[in-house]
Amino acid sequence: MKVASDIEGYFIDELTLIPNRNYFYEYYEKNKNKKLGAILLDIDNFKYLNNAYGFNFGDKLLVSFSNKLKNNLYDNSILFKFYEDEFLVLMHDKELSYIKRYAENLMKQLSAFYLLEDKGISLTVSTGIHVSDKEETANEFLRKLDSAMSVSKSKGKYRSTVYNSDIEMKIKRKAELILNLKKALINEEFYVVYQPIYDLNLNKIVDVEALARWRNTEFGEISPVEFIPLLEESGLINEFGIYMIKKVFGQVNKWNSDGIKLRTNINISPKQLSNIDFVDSILKLGKQYNIDFKKIVFEITETNATNIDELQNHMLDKITDLGIEFALDDYGDAYSQITNVFKIPVKEIKICKELIDKIEEDYRVRLMIKKFIETFLELGIDVIAEGVENLSQLNLLRDLGCTKVQGYYISKPVKYNLISNYLELKN
Repeated sequence: MKVASDIEGYFIDELTLIPNRNYFYEYYEKNKNKKLGAILLDIDNFKYLNNAYGFNFGDKLLVSFSNKLKNNLYDNSILFKFYEDEFLVLMHDKELSYIKRYAENLMKQLSAFYLLEDKGISLTVSTGIHVSDKEETANEFLRKLDSAMSVSKSKGKYRSTVYNSDIEMKIKRKAELILNLKKALINEEFYVVYQPIYDLNLNKIVDVEALARWRNTEFGEISPVEFIPLLEESGLINEFGIYMIKKVFGQVNKWNSDGIKLRTNINISPKQLSNIDFVDSILKLGKQYNIDFKKIVFEITETNATNIDELQNHMLDKITDLGIEFALDDYGDAYSQITNVFKIPVKEIKICKELIDKIEEDYRVRLMIKKFIETFLELGIDVIAEGVENLSQLNLLRDLGCTKVQGYYISKPVKYNLISNYLELKN
């Protein structure tokens, strides 16, 4: 690694003593006509660690991380410290295949267990990769690295992405969708479909899950996998959440008038639980549409439930006092612990589709699901299997003691006016 000991403080990161962004610009300008490749590294969920343990702990963690990073550099690569938890490794005249292997090695070495202040922290790292075309400005070079990193972050933790022109199109689409979100709420472009949930003991449909959809005149149908994170990112998730609850409560009111009595599950975001007006809004809409709150279930994913803070916990208690129950969604999708169940007042567990997909051919998955079901039923918690797609899966789940099933074998998500037809057919 090249180190310039005479660089002034303007060019050095005060905390890690690594050349900073200012120095990168100067260095790039002198070498922009050469073939440059770079790896942008970012610590996954560093902001959460800062909030949880404090900025002093975060600084110590960055120093420990940067020292480990320095010790894993080779072939005269140059290290720069960028934003809070972002580092850039620059190299000359290297092929993309080499840089990808380099990035993979750095991710393996840096995604490790760090012990600081008697606290053990397991870190993972994501990367973005780009090789210059010799005509790029420093800002263009960094923008492409940032774009690659954005894709890595959107896929989850411990991901690596190489920049390509398709990414630019995705970034542009993302920006355009974000600009359209507010208008979509005003114009009521978001609509609701309902997926029936089948009770294996009663042999009939007893619940439905309300699912958001977005149809835009320019972009057509947009998946919730794409637009929900954009609502979170743009700060519109609270407004959208109330919009959805109002839509669903209105439909539940109509079903009640038609004699259709179903429990209805609604997905919510933890950010809604941070909104101090959330409970008042629920009460107001419940009164407007004459809703029996005991027939409403709010779903939170297991991943989100692990990060619930004190204020959000207080909000959960207030909502539970109304009579609304909670379901833990996508259980088993990540590293599941039984303690996750107790982080929110859960009455239902929804086992993720990824496990159900393997239930027929993998006895270990069957055994795991069997233990889940036995444990949760003993705790008085219903178990719903998501993503059931055939009779064989349904029969296996019935034999294992599963309470309810949901998936395309029962019904795909349908518009509100088809629910009564499905009730007659499936029951």
